[in-house]
Amino acid sequence: MIQCFISVFLLSGRYFNNSRTERRFVVSYFRIPFVVRIAMNKQAIAEAVHSVLGGTKVQAVAVVDKIIDCITGCLKNGEEVSIAGLGIFSVKQRAARQARNPRTGEMVQVAAMKVPKFRAAKGLKDAVK
Repeated sequence: MIQCFISVFLLSGRYFNNSRTERRFVVSYFRIPFVVRIAMNKQAIAEAVHSVLGGTKVQAVAVVDKIIDCITGCLKNGEEVSIAGLGIFSVKQRAARQARNPRTGEMVQVAAMKVPKFRAAKGLKDAVK
């Protein structure tokens, strides 16, 4: 679960770094400062895993890397990855098509390709509402 936080800093809507892995944005709205997290990256996820499991941060990064490698490997093989409460990762086949080069206006052929697809679970959709 992403940690919630309150900041006492009022920086007039500017970015600041409080660690190497977190970027936050302080917003003052109706004279009440609050902080909005800009993005959650792989390092921040590893820190969250480390805080729950303990051990070393290197082990937590290895766990996150292994999860990503497993998802990527399954998608390379054309399999679906379903994580309860989060969603389903799958591979979609995109057909070959004609596209227009915006710079020159000429028509170019775009080859058929496989692209990753994510379908959010109901729990995630309800949590975001």
